[in-house]
Amino acid sequence: MADNEIGGIRVNAGQDNGSNNRVVAQVRENTLERNHQLCGILAIAGVGATNPVSTGTSVNNVLDVEIVQNTVRSQTGTGICVLGAGGGPGGQAGAIADNT
Repeated sequence: MADNEIGGIRVNAGQDNGSNNRVVAQVRENTLERNHQLCGILAIAGVGATNPVSTGTSVNNVLDVEIVQNTVRSQTGTGICVLGAGGGPGGQAGAIADNT
């Protein structure tokens, strides 16, 4: 996958008031090149709120992800990111995430 101006590969169990979800995923044998996003491959259990949503609570999400034999080349940010939770990428005061 060459740069598509959005996130490369993203696996997300809950976002913008998405709670009590379980996601099982395999990200296997992909090649990403020249991706200009924060992460080439992003796996995150939950995000409280993303723009334009200013507040949100995403809790009790479970993400079971297996990332195997992937290649990320010429990445602007981080190649592979695995995160348990993020309140909100825009620093929203009312964005809450608490996940596994």
